[in-house]
Amino acid sequence: MKLSFFDWIREGVRQSVLLGLADAASHIGSPEEAEDLNRHLVATIQHGRISLDAPESGRGKRKALGRSLQEIVNE
Repeated sequence: MKLSFFDWIREGVRQSVLLGLADAASHIGSPEEAEDLNRHLVATIQHGRISLDAPESGRGKRKALGRSLQEIVNE
């Protein structure tokens, strides 16, 4: 089988993605471990140690970095 340059790159990317997924799965753990983590997270939220509200930003309103879709359509 003859691989072109782009086939070689495509195969390298595919292998990297698969190895990354395997790495992530090993760090996350098994579903049993995830259930224990979920129960712990719910208990922590219920006891008020974690706030579900977004923190208030002291910067004020965000500045738009371009035209909105509405402005483009109205032209």
